[in-house]
Amino acid sequence: MSAWKLSRIRNRYEFHQLLHREPDICLERRSALGRLFFSLRIESFDRSRIGSLHEATAAAAVDSCTFRSPEIVLILGESYDKHHAALYGYPLPTTPRLLRERSAGRLFPFTDVVSPANLTVSVMQSLFTMASRDQQTIWYDIPLFPALFRRAGYDTLMFDNQTTFALDDDVWDQEIGNFLYHPRLVPLLFTYCNPDRHRFDNELIADFDRQDTLRRNPFRLTIFHLMGQHIAYGERFPAQERYFTADSIPERSREGLLRNRNERRIIADYDNATRYNDRVVGEILDRFRQRDAIVVYLSDHGEEVFDYAHRNGRLHDPTLTADCCRHQYEIPFMIWMSDRYRQNHPDIAAAVARSVDRPYMTDDLPHLLLDLAGIRCDCYDPTRSVVNERFDPSRPRLLREEKIDYERIVRHP
Repeated sequence: MSAWKLSRIRNRYEFHQLLHREPDICLERRSALGRLFFSLRIESFDRSRIGSLHEATAAAAVDSCTFRSPEIVLILGESYDKHHAALYGYPLPTTPRLLRERSAGRLFPFTDVVSPANLTVSVMQSLFTMASRDQQTIWYDIPLFPALFRRAGYDTLMFDNQTTFALDDDVWDQEIGNFLYHPRLVPLLFTYCNPDRHRFDNELIADFDRQDTLRRNPFRLTIFHLMGQHIAYGERFPAQERYFTADSIPERSREGLLRNRNERRIIADYDNATRYNDRVVGEILDRFRQRDAIVVYLSDHGEEVFDYAHRNGRLHDPTLTADCCRHQYEIPFMIWMSDRYRQNHPDIAAAVARSVDRPYMTDDLPHLLLDLAGIRCDCYDPTRSVVNERFDPSRPRLLREEKIDYERIVRHP
């Protein structure tokens, strides 16, 4: 990949096209100079979008708010292949805590949820803007949803273990930071943002505990952005949390792929990261167990881990296949409600239970969150809230910048 080709990139769509044609552009494998060069290119055209995003977000108005969910928690996972979760039928015990929550009737896993992309930055833009992929809108011309919560009267707390204000030379950190933590946008979006990253996600909870004692507003939106199962998997959990080894992993995947010992070792690391993520999520739930709180958990995208091919990660193949969609785009999505919440809000609890098999894509997530809060504004569309009785299950679920119809791939491979 030449510097000349990178220099010709004018926008994110052209970058994705180049990425699909030449997967070796993967920045995690490039030199520091190459990463810096691309970062400067990204910053130059992203800077022009901040003005539009700031204008749209600052102008966002809320018509009314009932605060029907006093505390809403959003947990954003990372690189989570749902087919490695025991909660979704994986044969190894990777999710013991979540399984207990489901058995107790507090956790509702959704069965048919996909991500609009398999790149964190693209997904974060889709998750935070009120725009959706099937609309003729541009994401940075539409408000970011935390601003609507702030305008309505919620405290909005962000605990991020991937991107902070102290941006380093990581191009992905800069990409997320350039729109989510831009100095012009932060005051509109967040009451508080954590200043530091941590080696392991569990340390992020200590940040929350310190802030929790300082907050007096009973209405809160709390967001956790975890490192989750991001590559390299062996670095995502403490050594004492190692549970699986290569010998724990079957030689043949459920798709029939014969795997060598090194591949099984990497899978074991991934499954250990998944089990550790289960512990972290469980400890977050513990913080809200006695509160009037509802928690939404999802991953930004999935991951390939030697299930149908001799590779792992996300290699951005130019042609989408059913196998690729299954592992890279289908994601875990679940809603948890405390006992107190279910008692106080039986209508919402019943609506959640009725919704678990609906087809859903997470670019519509802001509408679900606004619905749970009882926030009404011009941006809100009840047909895009998966728990609303007016939800429209027929909307096309369009993947990537090219807007490829997910149903056409998985139903007619």
